[in-house]
Amino acid sequence: MSNTPTHLDYLNWIGPRRYINQVAITSEEWVDWWKETGCWLQRGSSPDDYCMKRIETSLPFSLDNIVCIQNKDKGKYWNRRT
Repeated sequence: MSNTPTHLDYLNWIGPRRYINQVAITSEEWVDWWKETGCWLQRGSSPDDYCMKRIETSLPFSLDNIVCIQNKDKGKYWNRRT
């Protein structure tokens, strides 16, 4: 993984999502968002890693519908929202 997100990273991320219209974010927005979070190098699938989650799961990934949280906090985050 590179030190900063790239267009190629975006394409790898969007790959499985592009067919079901779950993404309303451009590669430039995606790259800028990860840079702004400061969590690019800490993202992943372990509990202490960070991820991009949709706030409202019925809506696509967009700048006003995403949040950066640690994987271990997913349940706490969603419990607070309901």
